[in-house]
Amino acid sequence: MYAGYRQIETFASIAPTYDDIIGAGYKGAVVGASYVPAENILATIEYFDGEETISGQDASKFFANVDFFF
Repeated sequence: MYAGYRQIETFASIAPTYDDIIGAGYKGAVVGASYVPAENILATIEYFDGEETISGQDASKFFANVDFFF
């Protein structure tokens, strides 16, 4: 489990390669957890709640992912 704060400005990178729940132009809090339900399987869940940096409009995103390793 983890919690953090993200603030990525709009023109922070020309071609971003970061793997994050939010893109450029947002700021706010993110919480998430990773769990291994069985061997070679990783489940991840994340939630972001914040706002756009330019307009100040509220933003929230939910992300879930399951990875299988062979």
